Amino acid sequence: MDTQPQAQRPLILHEAVQLFAVFPVLLIVQLLTLALHTRLCLGHWPDYGRPDPKDLPGLLGLEYAGLVLCMAALPAAALAAVALAIAARIQLREFPIWRTAALLIASSALFVVFCRTDPGGFLNWFFD
Repeated sequence: MDTQPQAQRPLILHEAVQLFAVFPVLLIVQLLTLALHTRLCLGHWPDYGRPDPKDLPGLLGLEYAGLVLCMAALPAAALAAVALAIAARIQLREFPIWRTAALLIASSALFVVFCRTDPGGFLNWFFD
């Protein structure tokens, strides 16, 4: 039996598409949060080889592992955003597919710029 009202489905699908579209920006936030947590726990900003991110203690190591998995899932998240946007457009003709595409392109471009400039050297440290 269907427990969700028909009107709720497009809203949930729209939110899922938006979440996948901003996934690259969420990765930036997660990386900066890991750097901040490392700073607070160790007393200095992480730098290349100091400490090795794979050797982070306790919950920092768990946060590092989660970020590694999220980085690996980035291409799948982008494909999911596109696939869900197409499915939502088929289901609901008024779905803002171009706004979603612009959001995905903008967040991906921001991610690429962040990776190219690497402010703070945190990506260099992370991929050490």
